[in-house]
Amino acid sequence: MREAVSPYAGNEMTSRTGSVAKEDLLRPDGGRSVLKDVPDSDQSTIFLDKSILTRKNMNHHQIDIFRTLGPMMLPRLIDANRLDSIDDYGDYALLTYTLEKPVPIADALDDMEDNMELNVLYHIATFAGTRRGEHCCAYSVPTSGRMYKLNAQTGEDKTIGTLYVYIFDSLEVMLEALKDDLAQHLRGGVVISKMTTSRLVSDFM
Repeated sequence: MREAVSPYAGNEMTSRTGSVAKEDLLRPDGGRSVLKDVPDSDQSTIFLDKSILTRKNMNHHQIDIFRTLGPMMLPRLIDANRLDSIDDYGDYALLTYTLEKPVPIADALDDMEDNMELNVLYHIATFAGTRRGEHCCAYSVPTSGRMYKLNAQTGEDKTIGTLYVYIFDSLEVMLEALKDDLAQHLRGGVVISKMTTSRLVSDFM
Protein backbone atom coordinates (compact mmCIF):
# COMPACT_ATOMS: atom_id res chain seq x y z
CA MET A 1 0.00 0.00 0.00
CA ARG A 2 1.37 3.40 -0.91
CA GLU A 3 1.93 6.04 1.73
CA ALA A 4 -0.61 8.86 1.66
CA VAL A 5 0.79 12.30 1.05
CA SER A 6 0.06 15.47 2.98
CA PRO A 7 -2.68 17.62 1.43
CA TYR A 8 -0.43 20.64 1.04
CA ALA A 9 2.23 21.41 -1.52
CA GLY A 10 5.67 21.98 -0.10
CA ASN A 11 8.90 22.86 -1.85
CA GLU A 12 10.71 19.83 -0.52
CA MET A 13 9.67 17.23 2.00
CA THR A 14 10.93 13.89 3.28
CA SER A 15 9.36 10.52 2.66
CA ARG A 16 10.46 7.03 3.64
CA THR A 17 12.72 7.05 0.61
CA GLY A 18 14.51 10.24 1.69
CA SER A 19 14.42 13.81 0.46
CA VAL A 20 12.30 14.28 -2.64
CA ALA A 21 11.16 17.19 -4.77
CA LYS A 22 7.60 18.47 -4.40
CA GLU A 23 6.46 17.00 -7.68
CA ASP A 24 7.66 13.55 -6.66
CA LEU A 25 5.88 13.76 -3.32
CA LEU A 26 2.59 15.09 -4.59
CA ARG A 27 2.58 12.31 -7.18
CA PRO A 28 3.79 9.54 -4.91
CA ASP A 29 5.12 7.34 -7.71
CA GLY A 30 7.53 10.06 -8.83
CA GLY A 31 5.37 11.27 -11.70
CA ARG A 32 4.33 7.95 -13.20
CA SER A 33 0.90 7.67 -11.58
CA VAL A 34 -1.20 8.42 -14.61
CA LEU A 35 -4.75 8.13 -15.85
CA LYS A 36 -4.57 7.26 -19.52
CA ASP A 37 -6.73 5.50 -22.05
CA VAL A 38 -9.36 4.54 -19.49
CA PRO A 39 -12.80 4.24 -21.12
CA ASP A 40 -15.46 6.59 -19.77
CA SER A 41 -17.45 3.59 -18.57
CA ASP A 42 -14.52 2.66 -16.30
CA GLN A 43 -13.98 6.09 -14.73
CA SER A 44 -15.26 4.95 -11.33
CA THR A 45 -12.07 2.94 -11.02
CA ILE A 46 -8.65 4.54 -11.39
CA PHE A 47 -5.56 2.47 -12.19
CA LEU A 48 -2.47 3.56 -10.25
CA ASP A 49 0.85 1.73 -9.85
CA LYS A 50 -0.58 -1.48 -11.35
CA SER A 51 -3.22 -1.59 -8.60
CA ILE A 52 -6.88 -0.57 -8.61
CA LEU A 53 -7.94 2.31 -6.44
CA THR A 54 -11.70 2.68 -6.01
CA ARG A 55 -12.78 6.20 -5.27
CA LYS A 56 -14.84 6.91 -2.16
CA ASN A 57 -18.43 7.92 -2.94
CA MET A 58 -18.13 11.51 -1.74
CA ASN A 59 -14.84 12.17 -3.51
CA HIS A 60 -16.26 10.47 -6.60
CA HIS A 61 -19.06 13.04 -6.77
CA GLN A 62 -16.82 16.03 -6.08
CA ILE A 63 -14.19 14.85 -8.57
CA ASP A 64 -16.78 14.49 -11.31
CA ILE A 65 -18.12 17.99 -10.61
CA PHE A 66 -14.64 19.50 -10.81
CA ARG A 67 -13.75 17.61 -13.98
CA THR A 68 -16.82 19.18 -15.58
CA LEU A 69 -16.52 22.72 -14.22
CA GLY A 70 -12.75 23.11 -14.14
CA PRO A 71 -12.08 23.23 -17.90
CA MET A 72 -14.95 25.69 -18.41
CA MET A 73 -13.90 28.05 -15.63
CA LEU A 74 -10.12 27.84 -16.06
CA PRO A 75 -9.55 26.98 -19.73
CA ARG A 76 -5.92 28.19 -19.74
CA LEU A 77 -5.04 26.01 -16.76
CA ILE A 78 -7.28 22.97 -17.02
CA ASP A 79 -7.76 20.79 -20.09
CA ALA A 80 -9.99 17.75 -19.65
CA ASN A 81 -7.69 15.81 -21.95
CA ARG A 82 -4.60 16.64 -19.89
CA LEU A 83 -5.67 15.14 -16.57
CA ASP A 84 -2.49 13.29 -15.70
CA SER A 85 -3.51 11.49 -12.52
CA ILE A 86 -6.11 11.06 -9.80
CA ASP A 87 -5.03 9.99 -6.32
CA ASP A 88 -7.59 9.39 -3.59
CA TYR A 89 -6.54 9.46 0.07
CA GLY A 90 -9.92 9.11 1.72
CA ASP A 91 -10.58 12.58 3.15
CA TYR A 92 -9.16 14.33 0.08
CA ALA A 93 -8.27 13.59 -3.52
CA LEU A 94 -5.48 15.01 -5.68
CA LEU A 95 -5.96 15.72 -9.40
CA THR A 96 -2.84 16.58 -11.40
CA TYR A 97 -3.17 18.51 -14.65
CA THR A 98 -0.40 19.34 -17.10
CA LEU A 99 -0.79 22.57 -19.04
CA GLU A 100 -0.64 22.55 -22.82
CA LYS A 101 1.31 25.82 -22.70
CA PRO A 102 3.13 27.28 -19.67
CA VAL A 103 1.26 30.19 -18.08
CA PRO A 104 2.83 33.03 -16.08
CA ILE A 105 2.03 32.54 -12.42
CA ALA A 106 0.54 36.04 -12.13
CA ASP A 107 -1.88 35.29 -14.97
CA ALA A 108 -2.80 31.95 -13.40
CA LEU A 109 -3.67 33.66 -10.12
CA ASP A 110 -5.74 36.25 -11.97
CA ASP A 111 -7.69 33.46 -13.67
CA MET A 112 -8.27 31.68 -10.35
CA GLU A 113 -9.60 34.88 -8.76
CA ASP A 114 -11.62 36.24 -11.68
CA ASN A 115 -12.96 33.10 -13.35
CA MET A 116 -13.37 30.68 -10.46
CA GLU A 117 -13.75 33.24 -7.67
CA LEU A 118 -11.04 31.59 -5.58
CA ASN A 119 -9.26 33.36 -2.72
CA VAL A 120 -5.48 33.56 -3.04
CA LEU A 121 -3.89 32.11 0.10
CA TYR A 122 -0.32 33.04 -0.80
CA HIS A 123 2.13 33.86 -3.57
CA ILE A 124 5.68 33.30 -2.36
CA ALA A 125 9.14 33.28 -3.93
CA THR A 126 11.36 30.46 -2.68
CA PHE A 127 15.09 29.87 -2.72
CA ALA A 128 16.03 26.24 -2.06
CA GLY A 129 19.70 25.78 -2.79
CA THR A 130 20.20 26.53 -6.46
CA ARG A 131 16.49 26.02 -7.18
CA ARG A 132 14.51 29.24 -7.43
CA GLY A 133 10.85 29.61 -8.13
CA GLU A 134 7.52 30.89 -6.97
CA HIS A 135 4.69 29.01 -5.25
CA CYS A 136 1.03 29.91 -5.11
CA CYS A 137 -2.14 28.54 -3.57
CA ALA A 138 -5.79 29.50 -3.96
CA TYR A 139 -8.94 28.00 -2.48
CA SER A 140 -12.67 28.04 -2.90
CA VAL A 141 -14.79 29.96 -0.41
CA PRO A 142 -16.84 27.51 1.71
CA THR A 143 -20.06 29.43 1.03
CA SER A 144 -19.70 28.45 -2.64
CA GLY A 145 -20.42 24.85 -1.73
CA ARG A 146 -17.06 23.76 -3.17
CA MET A 147 -14.02 22.46 -1.30
CA TYR A 148 -11.04 22.99 -3.61
CA LYS A 149 -7.41 23.97 -3.09
CA LEU A 150 -5.20 24.70 -6.11
CA ASN A 151 -1.40 24.70 -5.93
CA ALA A 152 1.25 25.50 -8.52
CA GLN A 153 4.90 26.40 -8.66
CA THR A 154 7.29 27.84 -11.22
CA GLY A 155 10.88 27.56 -12.24
CA GLU A 156 13.05 30.61 -12.74
CA ASP A 157 10.96 31.60 -15.78
CA LYS A 158 7.96 32.32 -13.51
CA THR A 159 5.61 30.12 -15.55
CA ILE A 160 3.69 27.08 -14.35
CA GLY A 161 3.36 23.84 -16.28
CA THR A 162 1.49 21.69 -13.76
CA LEU A 163 -1.57 22.37 -11.62
CA TYR A 164 -2.38 20.38 -8.49
CA VAL A 165 -6.04 20.34 -7.47
CA TYR A 166 -7.02 19.09 -4.01
CA ILE A 167 -10.66 18.18 -3.44
CA PHE A 168 -11.73 17.71 0.17
CA ASP A 169 -14.67 15.88 1.65
CA SER A 170 -15.03 18.13 4.73
CA LEU A 171 -14.43 21.77 5.61
CA GLU A 172 -12.51 20.73 8.73
CA VAL A 173 -9.90 18.81 6.73
CA MET A 174 -9.73 21.59 4.15
CA LEU A 175 -9.12 24.32 6.73
CA GLU A 176 -6.35 22.37 8.46
CA ALA A 177 -4.69 21.68 5.10
CA LEU A 178 -4.80 25.38 4.20
CA LYS A 179 -3.38 26.43 7.57
CA ASP A 180 -0.55 23.91 7.28
CA ASP A 181 0.17 24.95 3.70
CA LEU A 182 0.36 28.63 4.63
CA ALA A 183 2.53 28.03 7.71
CA GLN A 184 4.98 25.87 5.80
CA HIS A 185 5.49 28.39 3.01
CA LEU A 186 5.85 31.36 5.33
CA ARG A 187 8.87 29.61 6.83
CA GLY A 188 10.73 29.20 3.56
CA GLY A 189 10.24 32.08 1.18
CA VAL A 190 9.85 35.75 0.42
CA VAL A 191 6.22 36.83 0.59
CA ILE A 192 4.78 38.45 -2.51
CA SER A 193 1.25 38.31 -1.16
CA LYS A 194 -0.45 36.29 1.57
CA MET A 195 -3.61 35.99 3.58
CA THR A 196 -3.49 36.18 7.35
CA THR A 197 -4.45 33.09 9.31
CA SER A 198 -7.25 34.99 11.06
CA ARG A 199 -8.67 36.06 7.68
CA LEU A 200 -8.48 32.48 6.45
CA VAL A 201 -10.25 31.08 9.51
CA SER A 202 -12.98 33.71 9.19
CA ASP A 203 -13.95 32.25 5.81
CA PHE A 204 -14.83 28.99 7.55
CA MET A 205 -16.92 30.47 10.35
